[in-house]
Amino acid sequence: MPRLSAERKGLLETLTRQQIREAVASVIARYGVQGLTMEKIASEAGVAKGTLYRYFNSKSRLLRDTVDSCFACMTEEINRILGGNEPARERIARMIRCHLEYFNRNRAFFRVLLYERNLSQSSLNRFTNSLYRSFLERIAAVISEGIAAGAFREVSPLMAASLVVEANIAVICQRLVDPQPGDPDADVRLLTDFILNGISSTQTAAEGAE
Repeated sequence: MPRLSAERKGLLETLTRQQIREAVASVIARYGVQGLTMEKIASEAGVAKGTLYRYFNSKSRLLRDTVDSCFACMTEEINRILGGNEPARERIARMIRCHLEYFNRNRAFFRVLLYERNLSQSSLNRFTNSLYRSFLERIAAVISEGIAAGAFREVSPLMAASLVVEANIAVICQRLVDPQPGDPDADVRLLTDFILNGISSTQTAAEGAE
């Protein structure tokens, strides 16, 4: 019985933390980082202000945790795609779509962070620097598989992975600053065609053009 109680307590804490993170994203989307206060977060989350301090001892730590959590969710999904059993081309294409669509779904939150990056830069850098290399290496591993299978031409897998990621980020940032970014599917198709045809083997590229 005590074990069940502990499990329930752990589940409640997890749900509460997620509820608070969602409240942070919502408040930032409406008021910006500078308008983020513990009072607004508590009100948005429907919890007492003291509850916030029980989980997070400062606003900066709460912001960092929210940003980290956002990137962690996206990374988990991308890692699942890259670790799948589909052909390398298909996994890269699905990764491109997942990456862009995640930022599109959370556009308001990331748009504010982009414009106010001077306030949140240290949190973003701390997190993205630690996973960026891992992200590249996972993509590079898939590209290596594609090279071995004859789907991709002989290129440096890590350099190609860098180009894939940076192209994605460039389009994501452009969509964030554009007040009317348009259909995300069109950008997904552009990125997928641009990237995959750029690293495809001559035979695969010719087959795709038929």
